[in-house]
Amino acid sequence: MKFLTFPLLPALLALTTTTTASPIDTGGATISRTDVAAAIGGLSPRNTRTCTIVNVATTVDCWYWPTHKKETQGSPPVKNHVVTSFKPNSKHEFVCYLPGQKVGGITSWDYSNKYGCFVPGYYTDAKCTHQALGMCWT
Repeated sequence: MKFLTFPLLPALLALTTTTTASPIDTGGATISRTDVAAAIGGLSPRNTRTCTIVNVATTVDCWYWPTHKKETQGSPPVKNHVVTSFKPNSKHEFVCYLPGQKVGGITSWDYSNKYGCFVPGYYTDAKCTHQALGMCWT
């Protein structure tokens, strides 16, 4: 029998904060992981795009839910957490997007199937638009 495993990533230790004004909207958003399950299961648009990480000086975190809030959501309940972090100008594949917490005036969060996490659309280049990726729906 095969089991899926997810490696623990040392990126959690490398989290950094900044004292400058944050582009993150702290307003609430209701998020459903159902769409993510569809993306993982291959039931969503598969418009894979390789996009560059922009608008960041150190790293950008890739979150389990499309929000920066460390709250528990979903069924079964899963606490939001940083899965990995991406360096500026690095390239990563994204397969779809979901609306989430507003960052830099943008509410889309791009989903990386490889890492199983979301990056705010504010931090991905123009190759990862709504139109290019498509929403993570069945």
